[in-house]
Amino acid sequence: GLGALVVSAVCLLGTPAGAVGARADFEGLYARVKSSVVNIYGFDGKQAWLTEETLDLEGRDTERLEPTAGAGFFVDGDCGVVTNAHVVSESSHLFIQREDSSLLERFELVGSHTGYDLAYLRPIRKTACKPLRLDTRRSPGVGQWVAIIGNPLGLGKSLSYGIISALNRGINSEKYDAFIQIAANVNPGNSGGPVISLDGRVVGVLTL
Repeated sequence: GLGALVVSAVCLLGTPAGAVGARADFEGLYARVKSSVVNIYGFDGKQAWLTEETLDLEGRDTERLEPTAGAGFFVDGDCGVVTNAHVVSESSHLFIQREDSSLLERFELVGSHTGYDLAYLRPIRKTACKPLRLDTRRSPGVGQWVAIIGNPLGLGKSLSYGIISALNRGINSEKYDAFIQIAANVNPGNSGGPVISLDGRVVGVLTL
């Protein structure tokens, strides 16, 4: 899972995008892919309820736990989820939340790559999902319109859009320093969400 995604590259926050010149159907795109994108919450605590396979946060005292929040997406038939390594690296208990669900499902970390800021999670129990496809047919290009789906500020799923503004961008990230830069409105919590082409394929993973 991670190797193929790294080829598509990780994305970097740029500046806010202007009005869409082309008549892009972002509403239709969101309707097609939203069920494949998940909110991710990480907790670091010893409460017994954190080991439950499914979790309803209503009535739970989570204030002192200070959960981390981010986004991710289903990437294969095993319902593995790709997200950012920094979203999950300091949490001992990881949960995903699907579209239109109040329940959290417990996942576990399988592996991560801090240089690329990528991580792969898998479900604790077998489940069903609709994975997104990676865009391995062509390389992303400067000026290409993309959509970004994430969990800004931990408030829930949202859609934004922008353009690819640069390729092979260096940010002094040790030896892994060939990022895609996008110009789009995003916030903390969007980290780990997919950057999607207008035909619904993943071209990168957002990292902030």
